[in-house]
Amino acid sequence: MRQRVASMLDQTNFATLRTETLVLQQRFACESELRIALQRETNVPNQAMLRQRIASDEAVYKRAVRMVSQTPLLVYFLYTLEHPDVAVREMRIIDLERQLAERCKAITAKARAECEWAFVALSEVDDDATRAAYAAALATLGNTATGLEHLWRELSHMYTADPDVYAHLPPLAVQHLLDGFPLELMDGDAGMANDKWIRAILRCLDEALPADTRVFVLSVMGVQSSGKSTLLNSMFGVRLRTSVARCTRGVNLQLLACDHGGAYDYILLLDTEGIQSPEFVGVKGNVWRDNRMASVAILPADATIILTQGESTNTINDVLPIVLSAFANSELAAASGGHLRTKLYFAFSQIDVTQKNRMAKMLRVLVNCLRRSAEQIATVRQATATTFLHDFSADISDEATSAIRFFGLSQGQTTPPHDGPLPDFGDRLVRFRDYMHARAVEDEAWRARTFGELSKSLDLVWLCLQSADFELGFASAHERVMYDRLVQAMAGYTQALATIYSEAFDAVLQTMSADRAASKAPDGNRSHKYELLLARHVESAVGALDAVVATALGQNEFAKWAIAMEITWADKKRRQASHSERLVHTKVQHLFDCDAIMKAYKEELQAAIVDHNAKWGPETTMAAFDSIFDAILVKARKANPPLATLVPKLVHGVIHDSNIFTPDELRLLTSSDDDDPSMLQSALQAARNSVRGADVSRDAEVANAVRDRVCSDLADVDRYAENVALACVMHVKRLLGEMQLKPSERKVGLRALDATLKSELQQRQARWDAVNSVVANGSIST
Repeated sequence: MRQRVASMLDQTNFATLRTETLVLQQRFACESELRIALQRETNVPNQAMLRQRIASDEAVYKRAVRMVSQTPLLVYFLYTLEHPDVAVREMRIIDLERQLAERCKAITAKARAECEWAFVALSEVDDDATRAAYAAALATLGNTATGLEHLWRELSHMYTADPDVYAHLPPLAVQHLLDGFPLELMDGDAGMANDKWIRAILRCLDEALPADTRVFVLSVMGVQSSGKSTLLNSMFGVRLRTSVARCTRGVNLQLLACDHGGAYDYILLLDTEGIQSPEFVGVKGNVWRDNRMASVAILPADATIILTQGESTNTINDVLPIVLSAFANSELAAASGGHLRTKLYFAFSQIDVTQKNRMAKMLRVLVNCLRRSAEQIATVRQATATTFLHDFSADISDEATSAIRFFGLSQGQTTPPHDGPLPDFGDRLVRFRDYMHARAVEDEAWRARTFGELSKSLDLVWLCLQSADFELGFASAHERVMYDRLVQAMAGYTQALATIYSEAFDAVLQTMSADRAASKAPDGNRSHKYELLLARHVESAVGALDAVVATALGQNEFAKWAIAMEITWADKKRRQASHSERLVHTKVQHLFDCDAIMKAYKEELQAAIVDHNAKWGPETTMAAFDSIFDAILVKARKANPPLATLVPKLVHGVIHDSNIFTPDELRLLTSSDDDDPSMLQSALQAARNSVRGADVSRDAEVANAVRDRVCSDLADVDRYAENVALACVMHVKRLLGEMQLKPSERKVGLRALDATLKSELQQRQARWDAVNSVVANGSIST
């Protein structure tokens, strides 16, 4: 057997194994990118194109399953997993893991060297070419190492492609967990979880274990090489991989049986890839990916250890508030009453524990910053401040009751796996572990979950990540607050711009009315005179406003969004000018050109009647008069469309292009229920069904509140104006925030806003058109 395995490994090309042979995980990564793009897309035609691409890729993906299943390495891995003898099974898996690592070592070393060269080139010349070369080198490096997790990825996607044929795979995964090996919860390369696979594993686990088996979920997160896996290995005697470089990808889970007096039967460890990895700093999407991993570590856990290397607290300060932002107003928050389930613990490694005063000061600053960031996020997200440090003890003078632990300077080298801990390291870790247990079981509100309940919790976590995709793109609470401040400022400038044009149109209208009364109709292009007058009225004010906007966008804290906001501002000015010119043109026609226009259309109507009469006779022509008249009227309206027909498009622009609502919120307006994975959708629907009566009542309450707000804002409005529409949108945004809605309820409110604002403003504009437009009121018949 050993020789056959060696021969099989010798014939395997590990340089191309993960890119050309184990193709299912590559396809999953591509599909994940498409699903994220679909999630972020608000344009309906583009959404349809993305859905078509996803469906096409899924078909290709299913055809590849049979070929992948015959890969010799996977065949041997399955043969090993199915071996009935536990000892033999474990020995062969450990041996396979070792041999995979050895055979990938040289390939990985070469790819790492090429990656370092690419980074040097990028450091010397930072342009599109060097950035692309570095990104490609990173991707190549990521694909050179093959471990057990990559074999499990292929098996998981085989199961997802055909759950009936591969129904034996989830029980094998459960056996693998019970044998003491880790499994992947989140694919570190795709930045996504195969939720269907995870759900199947937890279901099988729930069925395989005694009824009412309960689990305590403990996660650990921190920067790369801070010792997360080492800490868990030392605390629980497990065998998570450790190395100087990044050794954990994504989020891994490991199951431990324990006896804690009936409080729970198992501990589920979540080991997270190091965030803020140096080689990924500045790489597109890295912040989003780090925040997703942190969310997966924190949100489903009963306890989370945030491990920090040395005295730096940047990771805690930056990431934790963003996780809270994702949690705010989510279905997960609604299910937990707005309380973060996990209890947080901060652990500091490689730090001089003799500097007590210095550490105490550092911690006071840290806790105060976290609480302030949480309040800022709550304000921005219009949510109740999440309770996450309410029983947090930061008293480092009493280690027995402190949620903050210091594990001292290492002996010898300071990088794993060569950093030898202090002699009392193990004892202090055990005391730390016991404290986390005691703090959990002493909380009367806490109860360990069954694996079935944990599966439902994870469903809500996936939904939370979907509904907060935009929030996860911010690097810190400060950045999120700065973006909100910029959006508020730009909304104010947009309102000011619309007010300038509205007042200018009123002034031009007075001039037109005076000219009409004095019979001073302009010669030639009648509209041109008044359009120039409108331009002169707004020129100075718009120029001054432009200067204000330029100054605002020139501030350093807004640099990340300045270019996009400049483009949006230019578009708003163009649209506002165009709409105001249309108003002028319509009014000019009404005041000065009415007789000429009516005469032309009447002559056309008479000619059509004469022609019809000549062909079909007077009786037929008399019967067809209404259709002849309607055809002329349609033609006239097409040549000079009433402004009311443009209102829905204008309102759409105000709602979608003013940044008042985040992309996550706008997605609720355009998304189809088909965009959500079916299992997640059904899980959420099941939760809703349990309180259906309350949900229906709440939805009606939200929709009615929005309609009342819109109608109240428009009570004295006689026509469409962008400043009016924008003010209404901002008022509804504030109203939805005050109502503390979860995403499904916010969706109802946003759709009520969209429908009501379009309908009400279109009706008002139609009434204005009827009075001020030549064609809209059908005057051809007079």
